[in-house]
Amino acid sequence: MPAKAAQRDPEIAAAAIERLAAARGRDNLYADYDVLRAADPLHRSRHELFPDCWFISRHEDVDRILRDRRFVQDSRNSEVFAGSEGPFAEMVSRILIFLPPGPHERTRQLIYRAFTPQAVARRRPRTEAVIRQLFAGLREGSGCDLLHDVLYPLPMTVIGEMLGASPEERELFFELFGQQGHEVADVGTASDAQREQADRMIERFDEAVRAMIARRREAPGDDLLTTLLTKGEDGDCLEEEEVVAAVYILIGAGHETTANLLGNGLAHLLRDRPQWERLVAAPELVPAAVEELLRFDTSVQFNQRVANEPVRYGGVEIAENDRIIVLLGAANRDPEVFENPHQLDIGRNPNPHLAFGAGLYHCLGLHLARLEMHTALDAIVRHFPKLQLAEAPQWRPTWMMCGLERMPVRF
Repeated sequence: MPAKAAQRDPEIAAAAIERLAAARGRDNLYADYDVLRAADPLHRSRHELFPDCWFISRHEDVDRILRDRRFVQDSRNSEVFAGSEGPFAEMVSRILIFLPPGPHERTRQLIYRAFTPQAVARRRPRTEAVIRQLFAGLREGSGCDLLHDVLYPLPMTVIGEMLGASPEERELFFELFGQQGHEVADVGTASDAQREQADRMIERFDEAVRAMIARRREAPGDDLLTTLLTKGEDGDCLEEEEVVAAVYILIGAGHETTANLLGNGLAHLLRDRPQWERLVAAPELVPAAVEELLRFDTSVQFNQRVANEPVRYGGVEIAENDRIIVLLGAANRDPEVFENPHQLDIGRNPNPHLAFGAGLYHCLGLHLARLEMHTALDAIVRHFPKLQLAEAPQWRPTWMMCGLERMPVRF
């Protein structure tokens, strides 16, 4: 059942939101989620960053709301650029995750052809080869910044190759999206300088992708971009602007999030030596370990929705156009669902985490993300069983998108 009104203490919950917003994420993140869940699991916020927003923190409520078609995605949820105009704002209005249900389902179906489990499985040999290349210069006794030397290049290389991008184009995308991910992946309002930088980034990106599209129209290939330009079974196909927006979200959502998932997960594993040694001794646990790392500290801490009609839920009245913030990180540590939720357990089963969301807008690239995490973690465990952190991990001061600043390690 949805959260009961008798459980609520809005003042305590508001104090937790204040701490979360002020700390921009990492300080006592999961402790404050516990406070929210206990004090006011359906909390109406009056915070200046979240006016008239509902914070949802219980696993059951998060799952239900993500699956409820009365709560939809909307470009207004890209709040870092709320109210702005220009190339970036125009791109945001076209990308898959901000389309209303009808257009979203059409676009998703045309893109998903390249992301089915079968299509992604065909990428395994090449993904393993990319991992080998990234590890080629690493040896026992050496060290590196694992985040920037291995984990960040991995998803960009895989996605770039899937698109058929040249090495120069992949390098450009890495430059553009690395810049964007570090500077605007947080709640709040973007500065004028960030808006201008984002607009310049989109202009360069748009030019590069349209050049790639022109080449594919002349010479189709066995790649994702050609698939996006091809008609579906019903004869429908994406317009060129829709293809550009699809490439944007595939890179933007697939690069930063996957790198952070790997970085966050490895940092926790390497700090919890019994769990690390357990995995080294039994690498067959890698698939279960990946699911637990997704649950334990997901890179995307919350999703947002807008109510497209008045909704009565769990004893509260949610008005049309109210914003809903579903806390995936809080849901994934709910003690009603997960035994010892703050304990990392690489053998946890079952593990109904919500790291990829749920419902209509769940992550399109979840099979690819799992493939990249499986292959990377398996290779690291098998080839570098004595891997250690060279210094304590430091997370970026962001909330929505959680990731490390750097990750120095010793082999």
